[in-house]
Amino acid sequence: MTKSFYDLHVIQGITGEQTAISRSLGLDGVCAVRPFESEYTVVDTASGTAGQNRLQMLSGALISAKNPEDVQKKARSALECGADLILIEGGDEEINRAASECWEVDVICHPERVSGKDPLDQKNSGVDDVMARFMAERGIAIEIRLSELLSCYGVVRAQVMGRMRQNIRLAKKYKTPIIITSGARDRLGMRAPQDLSSLGITLGMDVGQAKKAVSDFPAMLIKKSSDRRDSDVLLAGLEVVSWGTSKGNPRKKMFGWY
Repeated sequence: MTKSFYDLHVIQGITGEQTAISRSLGLDGVCAVRPFESEYTVVDTASGTAGQNRLQMLSGALISAKNPEDVQKKARSALECGADLILIEGGDEEINRAASECWEVDVICHPERVSGKDPLDQKNSGVDDVMARFMAERGIAIEIRLSELLSCYGVVRAQVMGRMRQNIRLAKKYKTPIIITSGARDRLGMRAPQDLSSLGITLGMDVGQAKKAVSDFPAMLIKKSSDRRDSDVLLAGLEVVSWGTSKGNPRKKMFGWY
């Protein structure tokens, strides 16, 4: 079975040229991400030509929470505004923890961007064992973003890579989803799936896990997004095959179906 490959964090504003480049790089889907604000609206993400060469486009809302209580509140607001995927700006330990417990969240971005020094034998990676377990249960992915590494140098880059490695080890231990993205702002920042998976191998993933980070796990998040809006999905694992003579469920409950 042929795998599909995705880049689930490209800064919104992707052009027709970038769409063509995405297909030429071997990507089957891209998530165009923009900051979530009060006037957030979903732009038309239809793209590509009909048939097998069509590029699947999703809309992502990047949430910067001021406090832990903001996480669920803004995540639900973004879903009501039509966002396909909910991404949380990580880096603050309290925000990271609140995001790991929120069923509406899909991705925690750069959780390793925490302040403070690393202990001697443990990286302060922004994710601990409890959080990794929560994220595995809720289908929330840890993001490894290439642009995070390209924007820093020297000792800082080594520190960021060390923290990413720590999160990868936790993801392996608890089977937490992990995705690798480009974080591209323009066509020059876009990368092929092979390049993204190679980054994962460099950071300590095996070949299988690195491929899953650009194929299986992104596909899982897309399925989660689809189920969230599918009126036939009543609960996780409980789906209506046929409504028969009933009118069905016209008002889908996006929150609590899990």
